[in-house]
Amino acid sequence: MNGKRSGMMLAETIIALLVTTLILGILQQSLKIVKNVPDNLNANQIRWHMTNEYIQNQFQGEFLKDKKSKKLIFDDKNKIGGAHILEFYQNMLRVRSEEGGHVPLITGLKSGSFKVDGDVIVIRIVNKKNQISEMYVTNDHQSFEK
Repeated sequence: MNGKRSGMMLAETIIALLVTTLILGILQQSLKIVKNVPDNLNANQIRWHMTNEYIQNQFQGEFLKDKKSKKLIFDDKNKIGGAHILEFYQNMLRVRSEEGGHVPLITGLKSGSFKVDGDVIVIRIVNKKNQISEMYVTNDHQSFEK
């Protein structure tokens, strides 16, 4: 034999395995980050603000007929139909009328509650990840309560 070798030496094989393992480790960490991207998007914040604006506009100028920790019943400000109801139902915050039908505002909730203090409604929400959020709805310097 003349000293030329064909094929890989043991040291070259070990280095190739080390590089492959390193690349797989980096790829695994990258996939974990990509998996969590939907949780970190601003979509939830945008939905939250849109819900706050909807509630603020829907109940502006209305008075409470009845309040409970899970349900608020408002007089219809237009005096056209029955009352509007804002409530926590199953795993959602929804708006509905006394006649029926509902609009889900926020879904995937663990729990929620309302607190009324004069011209402010505090909506406290706990999501499935046990994250607590509060939303404040005001009534332009007049009390929600008659």
